[in-house]
Amino acid sequence: MSILDKIIEKQCWDSFLSDKQQHQHLTKKEEKEIIKFINDKRYLHYDMLIKTGQFPTSFPRKLVINKTGTNKKRIVYSFDKEDNIILKFIAHQLYEFDDILSRNCYAFRRFYGIKNAMMRFKNNLAFSQKFCYKADITNYFNSINIELLLQKLTIVKERDEALYHLF
Repeated sequence: MSILDKIIEKQCWDSFLSDKQQHQHLTKKEEKEIIKFINDKRYLHYDMLIKTGQFPTSFPRKLVINKTGTNKKRIVYSFDKEDNIILKFIAHQLYEFDDILSRNCYAFRRFYGIKNAMMRFKNNLAFSQKFCYKADITNYFNSINIELLLQKLTIVKERDEALYHLF
């Protein structure tokens, strides 16, 4: 079953909401919006949009925001509320691909985040001889070669072709 097939499954939405509530990943406003989205069964409409290639429903809005603790600006792109709910749901379902991700990848992983990375450093006996480098690459995501990325995602295509086509 494709992750995209789960969009019409009410129990998948209930599980998604429950997990977000338990881990306090939602503001009260977001929680209310998602509850209403689920109760109104608006996810059914998105199933049709995805299957007909009409998702996302609009281009994302470009936002320029202040970076915390600096005068620098950050550019982010934001989809409308309902598209964003669907994207969060899909991202939540992507946890089923954890087994194919590198042990060194900590972003957007269930039970495997920055705390795990820090514990790996802390528990490494040779830590005093190791180095860590944090970099902020300007326009990093905007510079990603899409064709190369899709080639790297062929492992996803083998397990979920519909999801790969959405990408």
